[in-house]
Amino acid sequence: MLLQVLPRKDPIAITDRILEHGYTGAIDILHVEDIVGTVMISIVSKRLLYLNEFQNGLNLYDLPAFLKSSANLCKDLFVIGRNKVVDASFIVSCMMPCYSDTGSSRRVVEEMMVDNFQDLLICLEDEHITGYTEALAWNDSANSIWQPRHS
Repeated sequence: MLLQVLPRKDPIAITDRILEHGYTGAIDILHVEDIVGTVMISIVSKRLLYLNEFQNGLNLYDLPAFLKSSANLCKDLFVIGRNKVVDASFIVSCMMPCYSDTGSSRRVVEEMMVDNFQDLLICLEDEHITGYTEALAWNDSANSIWQPRHS
């Protein structure tokens, strides 16, 4: 989205997307820095919300405690190509979730969450994952497009 705004210098062409991210100021060439800043904050905020929800879901099944108590066993789980013996099925089998009563609607949701978590782990095992190979960071140098305002 940001790449569409900056090279063309035409923020008016994607007004709908800009407004979706909560920008309420003037949408023109003079306010590109403000637009980019708002969009970046919106994207980061949404990611943090999703990650917090994911963490809360993991806490329901005491997975962080398992990772701490079994640090040596889990150490290589987060490195692609290491320790092929431990897989998604193994991790889920080590979990001991406390489900609600059998037949309740909560039980159905809880079991579905564990299934979805196992599906996520299986996807992470896929060796054809694409993405960044290095950590990304924003360039705050003088050549940067977006500069924080100093009051």
